[in-house]
Amino acid sequence: MPAVQWVDMVELSKGAAIGICAGGAVVVAVLLALVVRSSRRWRAASRRLSATATRLEVPGTAPAGDDRDLIGRVECQAQAAVLRVSDEAARADRLAGALERTGVGVVVCDEQGAVAYRNAPAPTASAGPAADAVDEVLRATVGGDPGTARTVEVTGPPWRTLRVTGHPLDDGRRVVGAVAIVEDVTEQRRLDVVRRDFLANVTAELRSPVGALGLLAGTIVAEDDPALTRRLAGRLEQDALRVGRIVDDLAELSRLDSQALPTSQVVPVHLLVAQAVQEACAAAAWGRSATVTVDGAADDLVVVGDRRQLVSALRHLVDNAVRFSGGGAAVSVGASCGNGWVDVAVADRGPGIPAGELDRIFESFYRSGPDRAQTPAGTGLGLAIASRVARVHGGQVLVASTEGAGSTFTLRIPSAGRGNGAAPAEVS
Repeated sequence: MPAVQWVDMVELSKGAAIGICAGGAVVVAVLLALVVRSSRRWRAASRRLSATATRLEVPGTAPAGDDRDLIGRVECQAQAAVLRVSDEAARADRLAGALERTGVGVVVCDEQGAVAYRNAPAPTASAGPAADAVDEVLRATVGGDPGTARTVEVTGPPWRTLRVTGHPLDDGRRVVGAVAIVEDVTEQRRLDVVRRDFLANVTAELRSPVGALGLLAGTIVAEDDPALTRRLAGRLEQDALRVGRIVDDLAELSRLDSQALPTSQVVPVHLLVAQAVQEACAAAAWGRSATVTVDGAADDLVVVGDRRQLVSALRHLVDNAVRFSGGGAAVSVGASCGNGWVDVAVADRGPGIPAGELDRIFESFYRSGPDRAQTPAGTGLGLAIASRVARVHGGQVLVASTEGAGSTFTLRIPSAGRGNGAAPAEVS
């Protein structure tokens, strides 16, 4: 082989070797770059995983898992977080269940005023004035007024009075929402009215006879005419008896309210009616003639209860019927039995009771009509006593009245076949 050709081949081999080395260097450099980049990504991922594991840890508890096993640590923290979320969800469900059964409306909103929770007793968005009051209270509370409260009347039936109170929710630094508590204060409002009327009425009832007693006593002391003295003494006796009846009826109401169950004895209904009518007819306070007719009850018709209380209740119904009837009015008393109930009905032909007052006539001292002065004298407690007697015997007093045509009051109690204390069936 010529020397020149050999030299060229050697030079060519050197160039190829140099090219191969250069190419390898490039490959190595690329590989190193990829390794460095992957290492950086791994370190960044490791830092993010470590930060995530740290955020998942509950403050004040020891880290779960081995710090050298980052993935294992994250898995442990994730499992613990899932358990905590499950526990919180269970607690939230229990709290929601409890709020559903409180009977008090609860509405919770966020810091923008959007409703986040509303339990079943709370008024819905379509509830009209009640829902408007809730929204107003929530907005005012979120806006910084912690003592916001509204009272709203909701037309019925039934008519209700709702009180909405707002309370702010905060995280220790700022207000993050509000809760509105919706309470039905209808019964409380009614009791306040009854209490106020009771005090006013008992004062009015006692003022007249007590004042008359003092006036009559002073007149008798200064009077020399024996005939006039006797008349004044008779008036004095009547007013004293009136005060005594008021005190007796108040004591009877107190006993009925404190007595859990009446004494149990078998009471024939026809004897009950006869005794009640006799006692009512013997009352000197009527001051007018009246006719009381009794439709005979079956001799075997009996009830179980306290005879004295039952006679008192029926006597008050008869007395009330005669008082509110015109002179010479006819009052009828009849007894019947059906569906396990005994009904003793007292009917009159008096002025009747306005429909709007039927739900209040059993309140103590309440009298229907706009003018108390035209109402016949009485204690004002008869219907309240009759209603309480019926209730403690497991029954009720029903009333049907038409203005200008009279009223019928029915003492309804369980018959002996039902037993004492049976719950009344639904009455139309």
